[in-house]
Amino acid sequence: MLPITQMIKRPKFPETEFDKVLRVAKMMHRRYEFHAKRVGWKTQDGCSVPFDNLPTANKEVMIGLARDVIEWRNWRGRKRDAKQNGSEDSFGEEPPAYSSGQAKSD
Repeated sequence: MLPITQMIKRPKFPETEFDKVLRVAKMMHRRYEFHAKRVGWKTQDGCSVPFDNLPTANKEVMIGLARDVIEWRNWRGRKRDAKQNGSEDSFGEEPPAYSSGQAKSD
């Protein structure tokens, strides 16, 4: 007989790109709060709440940042693969502007 946890498990649907970005944004929010407390940093009132309870603007910032981190990680992987294949020259030091439409800032 299967353990109870396996019997009640919901079917897993394929994760969409936005699901992945949202999952990373939520993790980053939790880790930000954890590290802020660890070093004695007081975050803004209203931000020390679960991700789903954050003000909309804060959620959008975290989602944008998560999207940038994922894009950067994907770019690094493509660059590594290109280096292994001897075609690294087409890659600069930073990824091109992110698909989220954000401009690169210096």
